[in-house]
Amino acid sequence: MGSGTVYVVHNNWIQNPDAEKGCKTYKIGITTKSVGTRYYGLDLKMPSEFACDFAYKFDNEQYKEVEQKLHKFLNQLNVGGEWYDLNDDTLEVVHDVCKQNGGELITDDFEKEIAGEKKQRRRPTKVKKQPKETETSKTTFKKLGIKVGTELVYKNNEAIKVKTVDEKNNVKYKGKTFTISNVSFQLMGYNTNGYKYFKYNGKVLDDIKRKKYPN
Repeated sequence: MGSGTVYVVHNNWIQNPDAEKGCKTYKIGITTKSVGTRYYGLDLKMPSEFACDFAYKFDNEQYKEVEQKLHKFLNQLNVGGEWYDLNDDTLEVVHDVCKQNGGELITDDFEKEIAGEKKQRRRPTKVKKQPKETETSKTTFKKLGIKVGTELVYKNNEAIKVKTVDEKNNVKYKGKTFTISNVSFQLMGYNTNGYKYFKYNGKVLDDIKRKKYPN
């Protein structure tokens, strides 16, 4: 049976504006690799890097059960995907659950591994010449005929809506401006193409693009 890790991370750029005082938004997940491997690429696209708050290693598949326990216990604090609004007391409870289920605290090891991965991946590489941008290479609201102020609906939960604020890729969500893909990231907990998860007039944006600009 393979080992795995339960981790808690946060990114100061991904915070719930409606969180209660004293709470921050954290992601609780599992991996059989390193947190750095999973999040390094995302760091490159965000103003703020992911930080590993703590991580516990389990020598068997117990890590899957622990993650499920935590997600169930913290269900009322969920703000989308694997993201939760937690205060310091609740974080201590997460620590306790991991310890009581046989987890080994390895935060320091993870931080060293992440630092090493970032140093390794930031070495200069030969840059390939990029192809000239075409109508379909970069999607924007303007190219899809969507005007500023248009309401878009999240396809996985139609109660969640955003409003376009420019002709590019930015929308208003919970009173703040984000790219549509960043909103999808907040809702789903992993990097996604926002055009695949929001709808306009009942049609998924990516489907509109493919119809308007067929390959």
